[in-house]
Amino acid sequence: METPTTDYSKLSTRELYELTAKAEGYESVPVDIDTFLNDPYYLGQTYDNGKAVYEYWREALHRIYPNPLYSPYEEICVTGCIGAGKTSFAIMGAMYDLYHVCLLREPQRKYKLLRTTRILFSLVTATKDLASAVMANQMLDVIAASPFFTSRFMPKKGEKLDEDMFPHHVGVGFGSRGGHNLGKAVIGAIIDEANFQEAVANQAVKNYETITRRMSSRFKLKNGSLPCRRWLVSSRNSDSSFLESHIEAVKNNPKVLVLAPAIWDVQKEKGIYSGKTFPVFIGTNTQQPMICTTEKEVEDHAGYIIEVPDIYREEFEENLPGSLMDLAGVANRSSMSLIYNVEKWVACQCLDNAISKDEITLSIDGADKIMDYMVRELPKYNYYVHLDGALKGDRFGFAMSAIEKQMTVSGRNLLTGEQTLRLSPSLITPIAFGIKARPGSEVPLWKVRQFLLDLRNKGVCIMQVSSDGFQSADMRQMLEKMGFNVKYVSVDTTKDPYLKFASNINHGLMKVPKSPILDFEVRHLENRDKKIDHPDKVMVNGRYVKGSKDIADAVSASQHEALLASLSLSAGTLVEQLGETQHLSMRGRQEYVQDMIFGMVQGNPDEHIAGGMY
Repeated sequence: METPTTDYSKLSTRELYELTAKAEGYESVPVDIDTFLNDPYYLGQTYDNGKAVYEYWREALHRIYPNPLYSPYEEICVTGCIGAGKTSFAIMGAMYDLYHVCLLREPQRKYKLLRTTRILFSLVTATKDLASAVMANQMLDVIAASPFFTSRFMPKKGEKLDEDMFPHHVGVGFGSRGGHNLGKAVIGAIIDEANFQEAVANQAVKNYETITRRMSSRFKLKNGSLPCRRWLVSSRNSDSSFLESHIEAVKNNPKVLVLAPAIWDVQKEKGIYSGKTFPVFIGTNTQQPMICTTEKEVEDHAGYIIEVPDIYREEFEENLPGSLMDLAGVANRSSMSLIYNVEKWVACQCLDNAISKDEITLSIDGADKIMDYMVRELPKYNYYVHLDGALKGDRFGFAMSAIEKQMTVSGRNLLTGEQTLRLSPSLITPIAFGIKARPGSEVPLWKVRQFLLDLRNKGVCIMQVSSDGFQSADMRQMLEKMGFNVKYVSVDTTKDPYLKFASNINHGLMKVPKSPILDFEVRHLENRDKKIDHPDKVMVNGRYVKGSKDIADAVSASQHEALLASLSLSAGTLVEQLGETQHLSMRGRQEYVQDMIFGMVQGNPDEHIAGGMY
């Protein structure tokens, strides 16, 4: 007798789902992605019954999960603008995958694993502490608000993410490297901030390869697919960063979905956009980005033009490279000019240098000294000095910076589009210059130390002297013995000082000397993948000249150190209150801040001021 066959063409969609779910080993038919997001029994309590999910992300989840039992994708690359909810989106998807695993009657048997094998969803980010404190806690909050997941907690589980928090040894692990989950069966993963995983060499690449191998070796199905997904999440960085390079490598892989929205793509339903836009050329490896003002400019750069909502015009005019990356979600080119708005940089050069030459040449043992070149007194502020050291060949950079006052700076709330106002410290650098050694000789470092002593003896308050470069350790040791506060600072190991320097230029928050060398160096600074650097050579008046950034290094580092101090000790507020004719010692500043906080200052504040370093 022949076995009756089923005519699948006559079955309803629901009946087909039931047959497939049973064959795949599910307890019941999984709900679709919309039900999962909207229903309070699943994630609805976290996402306001689904109303808190941006339509852009919901549509993306529809593409990833066209039905409750199938996905065409194994990997989702999520990059683009900041503040759009990329990590939250990845958590939604990972939770849907975790939901499917929790519905399996015998997951180890289905995937031919030992019954004791732990099946993990791995959360990987730049540092293990960050993974634990941010993404892991966010995922735990979602789990804790879901009756489906909480009803499946194993005894004494659920207070933290755990490798055995659900039945059948299913759980969530976290770390900063794929190897942190060594020996476990990783079925899915979120690799968060993949562009910033540089704690060890090639960390992002190693994390990706480790996770991919573990998923494929344990869970590859007969049809070659994987049951769960890898979610690679990061804000845009340079076009040579890990995720950008990876996206280029997988762009033709049909199993990889790439999402790179601009902020206006995600938030379009908020109703903050008028419909008016302006064209922006995003730049290429050989051309800098620009805001287009003519039809010819748009035609000349066809294929590289984006239309930006008019609400963001001010941000793009002030900082085009930063706005392209943070708002439009466009990766910076590997080598892009740091200073986009040259007019604002020129406006910052409004001081007469306190020294007569941009670059002075000193003998190693002659009677000449730096103080001989001083042409004006320094205003009374608390100064932070940076020495960009060199002995031969390169220029020795010297700069002194201080907080001048607090200024009101306008901005915009990226979520609401509303204008905001904030107080920001304004910086002053009244002296910046370079020192060159005489031919065949070296820069006389002892004369630099003598200059600092001369300034202190004249009543200049030097709060700190930082240095980097050749023999900087010896220089700091000698300055410390002379009674100066010293610190090692390098602008080559972090972009922070220069990025803040560029931001302050855009907001008009600095005054620097009119210096042709400083102007040349700053105009040609390049924002490269790992650091801010200068080109090897620059074309000037038809001939190549050597690139440099010695004085620029000194200025940006001294300003950054003054800013760091102002954040901790409210230096800018005090200077604004007391005026440029007064300055505080470190001890006096701390005492005065405490008095201000507790309302103890009475009468003339001059009585609370002590001059000098001590």
